[in-house]
Amino acid sequence: EALEAKSLAEVRAVVQQVVAFERDPAGFRPDPLKEQRLRQAAKRKREEEGKRKRYEARVVRKAKREGRPEDYYLNLGAEVPSVEKVKELKDMVDKDAAFDIWKKDHSQHCYNFHFAEGGCQRDRACAFLHADQAMESVAYG
Repeated sequence: EALEAKSLAEVRAVVQQVVAFERDPAGFRPDPLKEQRLRQAAKRKREEEGKRKRYEARVVRKAKREGRPEDYYLNLGAEVPSVEKVKELKDMVDKDAAFDIWKKDHSQHCYNFHFAEGGCQRDRACAFLHADQAMESVAYG
């Protein structure tokens, strides 16, 4: 539950539940809706993965119709934006020009994830990729 938390308050609530359980194991009451929420989350995840697969199938068909390599549209805009590129685009005064550059180079990646205050509001429901180069470089060196 702590890994799925989207805010510090949610993590804090989970930790408080753990502490309360450790103090009084007899006071533990299982959440009757937890199993239902887990099933709904798994169903949503399958649907989202299905959306991506359908998108990929569409662009492969489009590439075949146009006589291009099958992965032509899959690779178009798939390059993960570097930390430097994101900073450069954020520093641009003309936000429309920055968005045009983004669409040209990174069209499969979520613009809001990198540029909107608080990130992408759609989170896992977003159809665009949410790759964070800064976090990956911290995690993997």
